[in-house]
Amino acid sequence: MQGTSSSTVDMIAWLNDNTMKLLRSISTAYQQEMMSLLYSMKGHKALRLSFQELIYNIPPNGIRPTVLATKLNIRKQNIVQLLKQAESAGYIRRINDPRDLRAQLILLSKNGERLVQDGIEITQVIDQKIYAVIGDQSFNNLQKHVLALSSQAKYKAPLLQVENGSLFIHHLIGICDGLSSDVAQRLKTSKFDDYRPQFLLVLECISPMGTKIQTIAQKSDISKQAVSKIIAEMEHSGYVRLIISPEDKRGKIIYLTPQGENLIKVLYEETEEALKAQFSRLSKRAASELDNTLQVLAKNIFGINQYSSHTECQLQKIIDTLRQIDKRQGKDSPSCLVSDKNNDHLLVIDEGLIKKLREIRVHSKNGKIAFTKKGAPK
Repeated sequence: MQGTSSSTVDMIAWLNDNTMKLLRSISTAYQQEMMSLLYSMKGHKALRLSFQELIYNIPPNGIRPTVLATKLNIRKQNIVQLLKQAESAGYIRRINDPRDLRAQLILLSKNGERLVQDGIEITQVIDQKIYAVIGDQSFNNLQKHVLALSSQAKYKAPLLQVENGSLFIHHLIGICDGLSSDVAQRLKTSKFDDYRPQFLLVLECISPMGTKIQTIAQKSDISKQAVSKIIAEMEHSGYVRLIISPEDKRGKIIYLTPQGENLIKVLYEETEEALKAQFSRLSKRAASELDNTLQVLAKNIFGINQYSSHTECQLQKIIDTLRQIDKRQGKDSPSCLVSDKNNDHLLVIDEGLIKKLREIRVHSKNGKIAFTKKGAPK
């Protein structure tokens, strides 16, 4: 089976290690922290992550579902399902629109109003943690830079403006949404009309040697069912193909097609351009300050690794494999590995090496990695 080209591998690695991914990772980690504290401190046990932006975009006088779908940039059928879930959890209610009795308005329930106030308190708790780590000046600069970026992003601030509430997380989400929308629009201009921002969750996780759907679900932190739907769309568009796993006939492995590799190339180029456009109004000093602060937040507040879990996991797996191969061949150290000054491993992959690895079955026995020729009994 033909391997993914080395240039595509490099582009996938870049998609996992750029400012857009860093912003998304911090935004997601912040929201997950909010969810955890709202659950443990405020008793919101029916709350879902998808409810947060929904709740903050419902104004006091209500909003029609179609307007809300446009505001959140999601499809009509998806907003219907999301509203049903939020209503079942007790956070919203529906009334007939007095201006048009055929239409409905979505309003916050009493529990939804309480969630807004509880959310304000929790964001202040998290912001205080950030403040304690980075200090007064860095925190103020962070707020200023994030506000500046969100004001020029293709995004509108939440309709619900709450007094004395920290909107830092909403501006951060807005920057991510704006970048994502900008990239999607650029891809449409490049004749990738069927591209959806959700595809990025899969593209970031694809390995040159193929990737299991379950692995993508774990890496992207979404359900296997949701991942399967995204992959089905991508397969229909010709970006990926599914192969039955040789090790488990019940499972499938996802590979990029040539068209998928072309998508990666254009996605890489357009994401770079979108980032340049987004940060163009920040001075070099301000952009550097923001990047440094984001790196501190990622590492010291939210525990996000410098390298993506995908890159780290795949690199370690290949390093371990090569060590075992060279050991069996009587070599003292892996011939295709080099180290930098910090003794961190750097790896260069070519198609020949990928083919070599594909000929070997890697499996675990008594906690140890074992190797057999594919097709041979374990």
